[in-house]
Amino acid sequence: MTAHAAADTFDFATGLKLVQRRGELMDEACAATSGAMAAMIGADENGVRALAADADVDVANINAPGQIVISGERAKVEAAIGMAKEHGIRRATLLNVAGAYHSRLMETAYQKLGAALRHVPVLPPRFPVVSNVTGLEATTPIEIRRTLQDQVTSTVRWVDCVERLVDLGCDFFIELGPGGVLAGLLQRTRKGVDVTSVSDAESVRKCAGRIVGPN
Repeated sequence: MTAHAAADTFDFATGLKLVQRRGELMDEACAATSGAMAAMIGADENGVRALAADADVDVANINAPGQIVISGERAKVEAAIGMAKEHGIRRATLLNVAGAYHSRLMETAYQKLGAALRHVPVLPPRFPVVSNVTGLEATTPIEIRRTLQDQVTSTVRWVDCVERLVDLGCDFFIELGPGGVLAGLLQRTRKGVDVTSVSDAESVRKCAGRIVGPN
């Protein structure tokens, strides 16, 4: 939603209200279910999807080569952790999260967010916005509403997003916020890519200097 607000798909105030509503709905879904998430380290997507099918959980995030997250009912996620080595997964770690995000346990949030999105005016974005549901650009109002709703329960295809942005000609990436997790995932996906993390005044100055160039 942040990218769409930046691209004038909808205005900033509308973006804030949508983010707030999505957060409230996901929090409600967490309170109504007993969910968990776990990181699968050292496995490919096919192996994790096979594990997810066997354990009856969902693939929540494809973060980088060898780092995929599963999500679902807590007991089933814990069972999947115990089965991980049988599927060739080097390490499985339970994550400290409030619930089973990007899984079928968010279905109530999915339905209610879809209803809210139907009343939001949506314009074609000023620049390409890549959906983390498809790893491709979302361009029409129908597609934008659908992908914004789908991301509540669908797999976050971060690897595909990074690959698509590089293919579109992006040669400098900026991570905004504390830490550098996304920058690290990006470099694992595309080694040697130019990326910087911005989290304080000094890093803002350095990043601005790179963008503007010498006086």
